[in-house]
Amino acid sequence: MHPLAVFFADNFNAQLKSVTTAAVDTEVTVSHTLKRIPTGYLVYSRDKAAVVYDSTTAWTTTNIYIKANVATVVLKMIIF
Repeated sequence: MHPLAVFFADNFNAQLKSVTTAAVDTEVTVSHTLKRIPTGYLVYSRDKAAVVYDSTTAWTTTNIYIKANVATVVLKMIIF
């Protein structure tokens, strides 16, 4: 993990996650422990060229929902 990513998460109300997407344009549930509905996320690493975007399912205090236009992308994200 990049040291600046750890610094970011330690100093902000955020969580670092590693996620692997499913099939193309298929919703993936990403759990978090922020105890609130997040306001967004940043993808700071991915193993393939891909666009990651919000799914239509409403985010909750425990999960966000994303999709990608490429199958099985391993990505690292900061949820905030």
